[in-house]
Amino acid sequence: MEAAVGRGRAIPLQSKFSLWVQWGPAVMLLVVAGGMAAFVDGVGRVARLQEQRELEIVAVTAAASINPDQVNRLGGNAGDIGGAVLQDVRRRLQRIRDVNPQVRFVYLMRPGAGRFIFLADAEAETSPDYSPPGQVYDDQIEGLQRVMASALPVVEDPYEDRWGRWVSALAPIVDPQTGAVIAVLGIDVSAEHWQQALRQHYGLALAIAMLASSVFGLLWFGAYRHQRNAERLAGLNDALEAELAHRRLSDQRLKLAAAVLTNTGDGVMVADARGIIESVNAAFERITLHSAQQAVGRNLRMLYSARNSHGLFRSILQDLQRNGRWDGQIWSRRRNGERYPQEVSVSVLRDDDGVATHYAAIFRDKTDQHRLEQRLNELAQIDGLTGIPNRRHFDASLAAAFERARQDNAPISMLMADLDFFKRFNDRYGHIEGDECLKRIAQRIRSVVRNDWDMAARYGGEEFAMILPGTVLEDALRVAQRLNEAIRAMAIPNIDSGVAPIVTISIGCATVIPSETMVARDLIAQADAALYSAKREGRDRVVAAN
Repeated sequence: MEAAVGRGRAIPLQSKFSLWVQWGPAVMLLVVAGGMAAFVDGVGRVARLQEQRELEIVAVTAAASINPDQVNRLGGNAGDIGGAVLQDVRRRLQRIRDVNPQVRFVYLMRPGAGRFIFLADAEAETSPDYSPPGQVYDDQIEGLQRVMASALPVVEDPYEDRWGRWVSALAPIVDPQTGAVIAVLGIDVSAEHWQQALRQHYGLALAIAMLASSVFGLLWFGAYRHQRNAERLAGLNDALEAELAHRRLSDQRLKLAAAVLTNTGDGVMVADARGIIESVNAAFERITLHSAQQAVGRNLRMLYSARNSHGLFRSILQDLQRNGRWDGQIWSRRRNGERYPQEVSVSVLRDDDGVATHYAAIFRDKTDQHRLEQRLNELAQIDGLTGIPNRRHFDASLAAAFERARQDNAPISMLMADLDFFKRFNDRYGHIEGDECLKRIAQRIRSVVRNDWDMAARYGGEEFAMILPGTVLEDALRVAQRLNEAIRAMAIPNIDSGVAPIVTISIGCATVIPSETMVARDLIAQADAALYSAKREGRDRVVAAN
């Protein structure tokens, strides 16, 4: 057969096919190579954004454990040294550092006169790396300026020093009353986890790219063999040799791709349309504690955990049917029964007719991150010195209890307590003894709590508060009097008090049945006014609000 080209000239169709077979692969190879390079680069970008987001979450959660009121009270100068506020803030920073062994430095900074100065540093004061209050930070400040301007967390690019490679995560400390950024929390974390995660993502992307290249090569090899057999039957031996060489190359690529999947840190699992597991990799065995022999042939349900919300898997199946893919976090179960959080990506594999034949899942164990987030959340709600709930936790609990009382048309009482002339105690015995005294007082106040509904918290400094849901004024006064007597019974010396030679406490008591127009602040104001009356009447007593 011939096809006309121009006038009086014809090119055989077989020759045109030969030209396409000769030059088409080169063109397609360039296209595929460019596409694979873009794919690998895109996976790397997504991985970097994901790791940045995880560090932002850690920094923001850590920043939530810092009391903005205490930060506002720091002057960023030598006058802070030795003060209870600085010591409390430094203890919080040290706990944030100690929760994660990958953390190098934790610190607070504030801008001043066009520069940034240190407010507090988690390092020991004897450490050569310690930065005292007021020391000027003389390194790059672009990231700090971005946090101050945007009130959003920032993760800076990894850098290297004599201690290793690190990533800095910065988060704002926001004044809850004004909404202004008053300081920046900095956390320097080891970049090893960051780099390992990027290598894993790049490895998986490279494996997929190599698999795609292998499939492309096999397809073009079939076309090449057909053309060679049609054009030159006499060159059969050469064609067979080329086929064998190409098969060896394809096998090498497939083995390399299989090795990447086998050695990646993410678990990989393939199941048929019924949910029966057909293959797993080594990471699957390490994470789930199920060997390949134990897992293959069993249903996916063996990995399910009852901690997942009702209807979650129905929702996952609907997304897979609609989009062919699902990404998210679920709870899974190891062979020993342990439940653990898992980040998973599931894809549907279809045949030529579009029928779903298999499901491929890639997952990662998120246990360590989950534990860290839980610990940081606990630190954000507990007073670092006394070990009882802090002001932030108290405000949230009071708002919830007040709303329940409004809905039930029930009484709610509040005690506001203040240690009498406690500054004189600190002046006489020192802040260390003052801290120990506050710890003992807090535990005694906690012992007065009657049940799981009552709550005692450190309100600030030497002030404490107690929520008594469902309690009428008479019962609240009895609790307050019992607390007053319990503090006196401790007989902690305070010879400069002027009230008694021991530590005493003044207590204001208020009770309301919330109306539709009342808010929790109204109850606080009444209890605070009663406390003021107790002080005005001579202290070391209980006074009820009018």
